[in-house]
Amino acid sequence: MFPLLALIATSAAGFALGLLTSWPFIRRMRQQIVDVGELLIRDRLTGLYNRDGLLAAHSVAIHSTRRTMILVLLDLDNFKVVNDTWGHDAGDSLLTTVAERIRDVAAAFGGTAARLSGDEYAAHLPAGDHQLRHVGQAFIARIAQPTSLTVNGATITLTPTVSAGLALADPSDPIEHVVLRRADAAMYHAKHNDGGNSYAVYQLGMTMPTAAGRRGLRPRDRRDGSGRA
Repeated sequence: MFPLLALIATSAAGFALGLLTSWPFIRRMRQQIVDVGELLIRDRLTGLYNRDGLLAAHSVAIHSTRRTMILVLLDLDNFKVVNDTWGHDAGDSLLTTVAERIRDVAAAFGGTAARLSGDEYAAHLPAGDHQLRHVGQAFIARIAQPTSLTVNGATITLTPTVSAGLALADPSDPIEHVVLRRADAAMYHAKHNDGGNSYAVYQLGMTMPTAAGRRGLRPRDRRDGSGRA
């Protein structure tokens, strides 16, 4: 028999009200709470962290280690062409494949991966002894491998590529207002200056021109979902 826990309360009229439960039930409830919390920080399609999960992982890493971290933002090149040509199912399959590759590279460097929006990902890594160029090269090389997708019963082969921006995150740097913007500026330079399938490391003073259409986080990634800055 399992041990029971009895909780006794009294009503305003003085009548005894009781709740009888067991420890296995309490453990199940605790696990369900943990599971729900995990769902809130995970991307449904890929299983990676979402934006909130990335921010939480960064906060834990910074406060527990006080070490410099590396933030990598990755934007899938020409993804709209895939959706427009082969449909959203093919697009979702490609997003999942790219997510797995980003997760593998991030794990190899002792980090985690996230999907921030439709075709934008992030990786969060401890700086350690890794040179930024080695990190950037690893992501570019791993992602740019051919992959086969099934579309309407036919098999197509695509080679996905990304544009990546890397930035260092010191313990004192706010991730949302400083680090993400730096990595975003570097990613813009990789995509628009190098033509994609490349990476750039943030340099002091690196910005995006006003005509770039966005600065820092994409409007749809704002926490309140309103699209307002």
